[in-house]
Amino acid sequence: MKEAAFLDLILKAYRAEKVAIGPVNLPVTRLFVEEIILECRKKHITKVDILGFEFEMGLFPNVLDEARGKGIDIAPKYIPAEVFDKRAVEKNQVVFHDVSFIEVKPHVKKSKKGQPATGGGGADGFLGLLLAGQHRPGGGSTGQDEEGGQGFAWIGLSPPPEGAARTCRCGDSEEYAYRMFRFFRECDREGIGVICCEMPPPEGIGQALRDRLQRAAEGK
Repeated sequence: MKEAAFLDLILKAYRAEKVAIGPVNLPVTRLFVEEIILECRKKHITKVDILGFEFEMGLFPNVLDEARGKGIDIAPKYIPAEVFDKRAVEKNQVVFHDVSFIEVKPHVKKSKKGQPATGGGGADGFLGLLLAGQHRPGGGSTGQDEEGGQGFAWIGLSPPPEGAARTCRCGDSEEYAYRMFRFFRECDREGIGVICCEMPPPEGIGQALRDRLQRAAEGK
């Protein structure tokens, strides 16, 4: 399907004006959103919906607050797989879900001197993301408390610990990077309270992953 026809199909399914559609094969980034904000200011637009298959980790809520401070209300939404079903589009059955974002508190468990690191794989322990509340733009918290909601989840390179409500064991850092965004969204939808993220080895894409996890935990 050519890109122009693909975008037309999404717009037909969404049935709304003032919509920006993110890249087809990449996450929506801060740069993309900043360009949308600039365009809105030039054209005196105060409300816009941004549709995307993926969104850069750590993008929300900061960029929404920045846009709101400039008088622009942004509503980010996921493009569902049903958009490829022309019959569902024609029957107006495609639902675009709001993007949720998560407030977290980092809990880093590092290895002790002379002992292997917790989590293995050459990494120095794991980063536990405690979900202090799951929020949606314009909504507020879903009501989860700081005790962690529905159990905990695990993602990493080592065998997951017992008792995890959801797990994602990856074969290498490349697979970790590929699966991480989707795994976080699945945990969010299921109300998982804590996500234990094993820190990958600090080589290649593993170093970028470590930095991304730390920045997400810091709300950056």
